[in-house]
Amino acid sequence: MVLWQGRRIGFEFKLADAPAVTKSMRVAMADLKLDRLLVAVPGKESYDLGPKRAGS
Repeated sequence: MVLWQGRRIGFEFKLADAPAVTKSMRVAMADLKLDRLLVAVPGKESYDLGPKRAGS
């Protein structure tokens, strides 16, 4: 996690080519009060994992 321009940004690194939102991502968002969670995956594709859902 980093603080950038007053925002809390988290990072997660996945080996899967097409990641999905996991329970651990939701827990990290809620526990760390993240404004954004960026997920790095292998390959060139981009994936929209949806809006922030802290507490879901």
